Amino acid sequence: MRYDYLFVWADRDRVDCDILDKCRLLYDTERYSQCADDICTYLNSDINENISKTGSLEELMKMMCMSLYMSGRYHEASCCLDSSTSHIFKGKALWWVDWLEGWLLIKKGIYRVAVERASRSIKRMKANSQLIGMPQLLTMKAMAKYRMGHGVYAEADLEKAITLSNLIGDMESEIVANNSMGTVLMGSGKYAESLQYYEKSLKSLDSEAQPRRTASILLNLSIVYWKTGRMALANECAGKVIKVSSNFADQYFFSAATLVKARCEISLCKCIKASSIGKQLLHDQNNDNNPRLEALILELNGDVSTISGNNESATRYYTRALSLGRAL
Repeated sequence: MRYDYLFVWADRDRVDCDILDKCRLLYDTERYSQCADDICTYLNSDINENISKTGSLEELMKMMCMSLYMSGRYHEASCCLDSSTSHIFKGKALWWVDWLEGWLLIKKGIYRVAVERASRSIKRMKANSQLIGMPQLLTMKAMAKYRMGHGVYAEADLEKAITLSNLIGDMESEIVANNSMGTVLMGSGKYAESLQYYEKSLKSLDSEAQPRRTASILLNLSIVYWKTGRMALANECAGKVIKVSSNFADQYFFSAATLVKARCEISLCKCIKASSIGKQLLHDQNNDNNPRLEALILELNGDVSTISGNNESATRYYTRALSLGRAL
């Protein structure tokens, strides 16, 4: 999708307050895709010159870019952000733009540039004694470092993000930083510590208002429980993920949680059931563009084939998984 039409708004800074109020509600309740679509419809409609109550165009565009990203529409988010910075935010130094550009770079595997983007923005904010937004940038920077294999440095940045979030009273950023710390620690094999951070995040959430974030943390908990051999707890958390994610349209959480359940079945020597789940997941994944998850599903099917003695089939699955992994 192209966002060239945004040039029409280049000389404006106000929008109808009604669309802002409506989209704030959608965004705050994690209905991101609908939020982005409603803003797009509004911006493409005829401009009303007689608005009695107005709000910030910058806030509306921020919600649109963020909503596209949060709903997994990464290419659209990138196009929208590029057009917004060219026409609407031209010449402005905005921390959230650097944050979003950093995460989009991480999604593309361009980790070093993401770190550089975050570092540049943090340096500028320090010079201006600006703290709002810094925890988010520190967390983004940490996750880029983690993906580069620098777990220790990632932990240090996340410690700063958690401390700063607490200092300025930004609970949302603290939840995200705690969840990210759990992921980094889990990647380092520090499962007991990672559980503590995931549990902190979960306790601070409003599960009804934030179902997507709740599903994300529950999924992480289920993986830790599976890795530490606590299959009943892993199954329980994965079941909760499936239930919570039924409230919003995102196949990823259902597939990832079902994958954890299949892993538990293998651990409990129930390979026939795991095989059935694995094949169904692979079938469903063909209609969902998530290479990382597809690689994990292929690996699961390879493991089931190996246990069943079908080495030829296992080799095919592993080869496909490896080729996807290299492309990430």
